[in-house]
Amino acid sequence: MKKMKSSILLTLFFAILTLSGCQKDDILIENTTDSKDTNAANTQRSGINFPRLRYNQVTFKGSHNSYERNESIATQLNHNLNQKHNDNCLALEFDIWRNTYTNITKHNIPEDFWVVAHTFHPGRRNKLSGYLKQVKDWSNSHPNHMPIMVKLDIKSNNGGYQEFHNQIDFYLRRFMGDNKIYWPNQMFRDRSKSLSWNVRQHGWPTMDQLRGKIIFVLTGNGNWGIRYADSGPKNRVCYTMRGINMKSKDSPAYHANQIVYNNPNIIFWNISMRDAKKNDRFEPLGRELAKYNMITRVYSANNEGDWLSCIRAGITCISTDKIRNHGWARAFRDHYPFTKRNEI
Repeated sequence: MKKMKSSILLTLFFAILTLSGCQKDDILIENTTDSKDTNAANTQRSGINFPRLRYNQVTFKGSHNSYERNESIATQLNHNLNQKHNDNCLALEFDIWRNTYTNITKHNIPEDFWVVAHTFHPGRRNKLSGYLKQVKDWSNSHPNHMPIMVKLDIKSNNGGYQEFHNQIDFYLRRFMGDNKIYWPNQMFRDRSKSLSWNVRQHGWPTMDQLRGKIIFVLTGNGNWGIRYADSGPKNRVCYTMRGINMKSKDSPAYHANQIVYNNPNIIFWNISMRDAKKNDRFEPLGRELAKYNMITRVYSANNEGDWLSCIRAGITCISTDKIRNHGWARAFRDHYPFTKRNEI
């Protein structure tokens, strides 16, 4: 009888342990799921090994005009498991202006060479180095983080190109450090071929392989960006991102083909949500570009309809002003701040 009682008690003990473990997991899911959230399915276990997805196979949230926000840079980047629609950005944006100095190197380039503002040149205030320090400090505090895209939107045009490629590269190398950066040079498996050819053939490294890395991307002054890319991506710090003309009447397949094959040094593409909404080819074009392993970004996706359209289009980086308190503004699966890109 005593043995039977002991057996029953032991069985009950393990049953309680199992139940408590299940409840704990259920509570985690309940606390991170908004019943009104259109992406609630993202909280379910998918069976996909997300860290082994390549960078060109994922979709993530980005912050638009990151420096103008109430949230700190660290908050925007934080991995918020309990509220998946808050924070969890894998991309930032800074608008930059130039103050020209001569005889610069990566060791002596001044902090105020590049400054940050949206619509006007701020003089020598609001140095880009201060924002880079915030990114670097956060990265050092979270050394195993997923790759962070930092988009630098070039606002300057006075003074001409000069040696823009060195001016920006020296600055980023000094204030971010070579080891933090994922260089375009690292994309070349076949060094006799173009950057675009290599990414089309081999894709990007996996998210696991890119942990701890910062990926710098240039937009803005188109002529400078193209000239920068054509100066030799094997020697550069940044990738250039070009804008896409959404007024094209070509079929999405043909349009994507022309975009990709006419730009051998470009693998990042930028689209305004305002322009995207005017063209019913936007979603199929995004999916076509995904087939070529191109990285795409849409900016100002600021409502649920825009967000879901970007998801359907297979956009890589969905950049928004809605960093917190909007349940739909998420691209989160399992325990990772990204989801699988829609390529079909």
